[in-house]
Amino acid sequence: AFEISERVELQLREAAHLLLGEDDVVGVEAALWSETIADVRDAEFMSFPRLPGIAEGGWSPPDGLWEEYRIRLAAHRRQWETLGINFYRSSQVPWERF
Repeated sequence: AFEISERVELQLREAAHLLLGEDDVVGVEAALWSETIADVRDAEFMSFPRLPGIAEGGWSPPDGLWEEYRIRLAAHRRQWETLGINFYRSSQVPWERF
């Protein structure tokens, strides 16, 4: 996982809205390359917080702001910890606020 991945995903989502109209999009998908994934914990680590970022791109307006998204993303921390999800704790997200 890269430190810039969340920001890059948001920028890609914004760019997609310039190229496609709402009628051109049926849904969203996210690939997970699994050749280096040994178990479920590895899959979780590679999927979170990416999956919420992909979902956010599917239902949010194109003018989403990174600063606002970081806060919404950080709000998931307790639930993920309670569920035992192994997620990537990017230093760009204020996890400690929640």
